[in-house]
Amino acid sequence: LKFIPKNLVHKYYSQEERVEIYQKLFVRDRNKLLGKIGSCPFYDYLTPLILICIYLGLRPSYALKIKKTDIYWESNMLIIRGDKGKVKQPQYTPLCNGLDVIIKEWLQHPIHSSKSQWLFPNPIDHKSHLVDYSKLVKNFKKTLSFEHFDFTTVRHTSATHFQSGGHDIFKTQRFLGHGNVTTTLRYSHHTDLDIKRCYTQYSEMVDNEILQARALVAGTK
Repeated sequence: LKFIPKNLVHKYYSQEERVEIYQKLFVRDRNKLLGKIGSCPFYDYLTPLILICIYLGLRPSYALKIKKTDIYWESNMLIIRGDKGKVKQPQYTPLCNGLDVIIKEWLQHPIHSSKSQWLFPNPIDHKSHLVDYSKLVKNFKKTLSFEHFDFTTVRHTSATHFQSGGHDIFKTQRFLGHGNVTTTLRYSHHTDLDIKRCYTQYSEMVDNEILQARALVAGTK
């Protein structure tokens, strides 16, 4: 069964499609960990990397540069370090309960027994962070017939559904770490549900105005 996002033209995954992504990732981990003993539910970095990118709307290159010292457990904050890319300034983001659990589970993985400073250590040299994830993603797609997964669509999805939650474009800009709101406009898309909700609100306003006018006319008889 091929997984093809219904909203591929719009560059975002629907809620149904996102749940399908999670299911496929968890099934992959479960099957690969079958018969193995350990407290971490993740076979490797793929699932936590994708989930962190979805939670925070990050490009994987920024997620891979997160250090363990960038996580402030007591204040529930996470720092995304800026660099020469589009995110030039440090970005502070709340550490929500779900993301908190994902990170803590990932820190139980055997790869962290090396005491590396990185949240995603390089499997070969733990002094550096992971850089190349393309082969694993390619194998993941091939194994699960998951043809239309890519991190660009993940980021567009995060932006679209973040704004769908009632946040304006400027809050979405802050969420994505963009310096220019024009860039954010390319990432944020209105879903059919958004349009329907907006139309419903607008039509209800017009309905109320018409009812008010009719009531005024009726009162003048």
